[in-house]
Amino acid sequence: MAKFTYGKWHVDGVLTYNTVDNITEVPDFEGEKNMDDVADEPTLPENAEGNIEVDIHQQEHSDWQEIKTSVHLRDLVDKLTVEIPLEYEHIAEADDFAIRTYDLELGAKVFINGTEYALDSANPVKVTIEHQANKAVFTIVCTDAKYLEALRKEYGDGVTVEIHTYPKNLTKEEVWAKLKQATVKVTPAAYKNLIYKGATSAFFNE
Repeated sequence: MAKFTYGKWHVDGVLTYNTVDNITEVPDFEGEKNMDDVADEPTLPENAEGNIEVDIHQQEHSDWQEIKTSVHLRDLVDKLTVEIPLEYEHIAEADDFAIRTYDLELGAKVFINGTEYALDSANPVKVTIEHQANKAVFTIVCTDAKYLEALRKEYGDGVTVEIHTYPKNLTKEEVWAKLKQATVKVTPAAYKNLIYKGATSAFFNE
């Protein structure tokens, strides 16, 4: 028995012609097959070295400019900081962001993929967007272990934060020059598995 939800196929059981009390009684079942639910396996690396991936991309649109910053957190992080040297005067007011985890919150209860979880905090992912005089600064904090473990169990992944920034009064060449100077830092600095290979552009291939 399988169902298609949240863009993925999930196996819920085995259809048989007869009622069985144990899966091993299903005809032609090979007992050595692993029928365990992989979601019950450990959800965080024992050495706490998952990975944090950052992508800063200059997107192509017909009549407006956009920088999309995507941060994928598959591990706990005290603080991740993204700095883009884009001046306050060159950022449109329509800046926005989204935290994408497919969660559903009802009152004090938190449901992740249909399963209720009790978390360590009411706000497990904190996102701060600052438009300073000479740069845009994004900070992301995720220190709720129960939250990340639940996401890894339900989806095999962590948290995705998307920040959309809209430059103004700059050419695409000027925006790209600034993006190439963007920096990403993680606290603690000893964290090993930050993945950031530099900004990318829909217009330039440097």
